Amino acid sequence: MTDNNTYSILIVEDSRTQSALLQLMISSHGYSSDVVENGIQAIKYLENKDNKVDIIISDVNMPEMNGYELSRIIKEKYPDIFLIMLTADKNIEALKKSFECGAIDFICKPVNEIELSVRLNNVIRIKDAELSLKKILDELNIKNKMLHTLASTDALTGITNRRELMEQMYLQLEYALRYKTFLYVIMIDIDHFKIINDTYGHKIGDEVLIALTTTIRQNLRVNDIFGRYGGEEFIICLPNITEANAIKLINTHLKKVSKLKFEVSQQLKVTFSAGVYQYKNGDNLDTVLMEADRLLYKAKENGRNRIETE
Repeated sequence: MTDNNTYSILIVEDSRTQSALLQLMISSHGYSSDVVENGIQAIKYLENKDNKVDIIISDVNMPEMNGYELSRIIKEKYPDIFLIMLTADKNIEALKKSFECGAIDFICKPVNEIELSVRLNNVIRIKDAELSLKKILDELNIKNKMLHTLASTDALTGITNRRELMEQMYLQLEYALRYKTFLYVIMIDIDHFKIINDTYGHKIGDEVLIALTTTIRQNLRVNDIFGRYGGEEFIICLPNITEANAIKLINTHLKKVSKLKFEVSQQLKVTFSAGVYQYKNGDNLDTVLMEADRLLYKAKENGRNRIETE
């Protein structure tokens, strides 16, 4: 059970005699409380970020702003605060109106100390349950995000995996078609990667993949998409960019990757070839991939460590 001292109660009551009596009852059961005289003062109290309020006990009939009006504001602006309505009016309509305005409970005057204690404890149990549920949901949300990251990320390089890459590219194609924006798709392949693996081993091959993806990722824009297509093949998707800037960006990647150094050998040089394809209206995902792949192999045929455009 939660320690009473962890909850703060605000009493909203224009009668100083009644508020003093309530405060005495509340303190005798281990709860801390503050007092204001009406709804206007209650709102000002809540607006002060230094004031912590978990539960409000408010009279219905008060000057300037009655309890119903206060309850509506609390429900709208401070949904985490629970409000208990306090009134001498015992008819069913008063009870109904209290709940319609957002009150969680209702106590009739004159206040009975045992009833007050029981109702406060009930409200706190509800609040405890809500907090526990919120904690569980927050933890579940974190775990779901972790699972999504694991499901959408290439385990070795940390960039987008093929499944997620295809989904993101599809959305980019839809966007380019709808808003008639430029979109360039670049397929790249590490040159002679099989020879690197055969010469230095797969561990060094993995180091090459990680170094290349890290270098490229550092030189991309926020909205660019970069993913592992398979093996030593990667795709970069560049939205809202001109052809000149797309080519300039890929050339920057070529130069930076070619300067990578590896401890295993000074002779190990890494380069890649790339095919740069501009999306055209009517292209689907298969068409874009096929055309980018065609240009990639053209770059391979023309000597590697280069890019080819249409």
